[in-house]
Amino acid sequence: MDWNEQVEGSRIVFDACVRKAGNHRIAGQFEKALQWCSTAAISAVGKGWFGALSSNVLENELRLISQQLPKPVRGGAGGSRPRWLHVLSEAYATLGHTNLCRRWMQYDTDVVHDVILVSQRGSAPQNLIQTVKSANGRCLVFDAKTPFLKRAADLRAYAWQNADVVVLHTHTDEILATVAFGVEGGPPVLLLNH
Repeated sequence: MDWNEQVEGSRIVFDACVRKAGNHRIAGQFEKALQWCSTAAISAVGKGWFGALSSNVLENELRLISQQLPKPVRGGAGGSRPRWLHVLSEAYATLGHTNLCRRWMQYDTDVVHDVILVSQRGSAPQNLIQTVKSANGRCLVFDAKTPFLKRAADLRAYAWQNADVVVLHTHTDEILATVAFGVEGGPPVLLLNH
């Protein structure tokens, strides 16, 4: 198989996953739709690269599903210091986006920092938990086996009620943040590319 055939095959797989997601969304099967969206995203960033760095079609599916989640009452931190919520797909003890997030919290002492790990497999690294505690924040770990809709709704509710700003340190195939923050009314959301 040559390169062009491989790219075309990857595009076919991606498009099929997004179509399946759309069909489930139209049928009101939002969890199944998100499962297909996740499969599409994983296929796009894994070995299935097909020549695009983003997909308006996939993002639109996620945005439409995001409208199905409840809109919590907006609270905000309300304390003497701003409260920032760092959202990570998964955290590691060393290197990469987790290390950047830890250092950010260590050096930015004017802010209360919370962390939510939305797809953590295994336990959260102790050095991250300690850093969050030192920043007077909370560290929440969502079970990666919990349905997508539940995790997205919980992420939205926490952010809307507690955060002044949200920073995404998520993996490129993470769909939960788009679903959680795909509607207006919540805190500003920043995407960090470490």
